[in-house]
Amino acid sequence: MRKLFTVLWLVGLVMSLKLQANEYHYDNYNVDAEHWKVPRTFYFNLSDSYILDPTNEYKEFKLCLSKGFSFCIDSEGFSFAVKGSELKKGHEWILNGKKFVVDRLVSFDLFGLSQPVYLINVKPNDYQKYQFYYSKKNGLLAFSITSLEEELTELYLLREGKGLGSTG
Repeated sequence: MRKLFTVLWLVGLVMSLKLQANEYHYDNYNVDAEHWKVPRTFYFNLSDSYILDPTNEYKEFKLCLSKGFSFCIDSEGFSFAVKGSELKKGHEWILNGKKFVVDRLVSFDLFGLSQPVYLINVKPNDYQKYQFYYSKKNGLLAFSITSLEEELTELYLLREGKGLGSTG
């Protein structure tokens, strides 16, 4: 019986590692999540190149690493890119007319763990602002979407241990 549990545990571990390598979930636990008892989620599937946004709208994306980015994902409603190996305050790059700017290095504290992350800002249009919390080793740990018209911000936190664009 002990061997059976060990084998099942190993199978589960391998399945979760495979899942983490190709699939990423970013959850928002806001008022709607409390009402519906589930978080609002952005789901990224790198193997099949699609995103499901919190409204379950399906969007295809392109990985655009060939354009000199260390990581880049571009779709109709969501774009995230990191350019260069050395990120520092004021460093900026453009992806399809969207200017990404490193605002600063901040301490990201979550569940008793603290790590330095780069706060990267992008304003894709006149009514939205995105902020990305990115670590080179662990990838995209969180992002926020702010509606500039309604002054409303939604924060999405990574469910897995490593996020989009992780190198470790």
